[in-house]
Amino acid sequence: MKEYIKIFLLSALPAILLFAGRSGYVSGYFDSNGLLPASVTKPEFEFFCFLAGIIISSTVLPYQLIKAKQEIKEKDKLLVDIVVFNKENFVSSIKSIIKKPGKDLRTRLFVPEPKGLLQKVRRKANVFILKDISGLSDPLNAKHLKFQVSPISEGVIGRVYSQRTIITYHHGDEDASGYSLDDYQKLNTSDIRFICAGPIFNKKSEIVAVLAVDSTTDCNMDSKALDNCKLVMARYCSFVGVNVNL
Repeated sequence: MKEYIKIFLLSALPAILLFAGRSGYVSGYFDSNGLLPASVTKPEFEFFCFLAGIIISSTVLPYQLIKAKQEIKEKDKLLVDIVVFNKENFVSSIKSIIKKPGKDLRTRLFVPEPKGLLQKVRRKANVFILKDISGLSDPLNAKHLKFQVSPISEGVIGRVYSQRTIITYHHGDEDASGYSLDDYQKLNTSDIRFICAGPIFNKKSEIVAVLAVDSTTDCNMDSKALDNCKLVMARYCSFVGVNVNL
């Protein structure tokens, strides 16, 4: 609260001083109530107030703005560090569960594709696209990879959206035709041998993103390991939903 009061006073002070320097009312009030020193005339008081208002507005306020931007930048960097730290813990946990510490694991984040006003009116299909977030998403050559989530459910991402739960896929579990993938999607996901994806909800229980971790090598797990994998994924999805601006 004190910080907000300080910001308000610093913002209002230049305007007050400029008003005092341009209006005879303030200097007249000070003079009639004996608040002006005998050595200071009303014009001098008004000039001082006007000059002080200009100096503060041209120096103090820009400094405060620069300081505020720097603090925001430092907080953003700290948040990125926290995201990176949690991602490393998440990946390490998954590797520990599958008992293969050297396994390659990649994380992807899919978010709703922005819609124009006309598309919203026509109720065009909902599509999720890749979003790159520093410290969270791993690079992917197929930057245009996207999946329809409704009314047609495409891929694991579509199933996560339609079933509103964590979905896992192992290579060979089901033919690719069962995931309604087009040729471009098949081409750019053909190297995936394992994937675990989960929904990220907002406070209204709406799915605002789907987080996925995948591998190009097989991950054979028993039912207990699979349950632990889903539990770790659920916790990480919750962390991302709360701490990352999606």
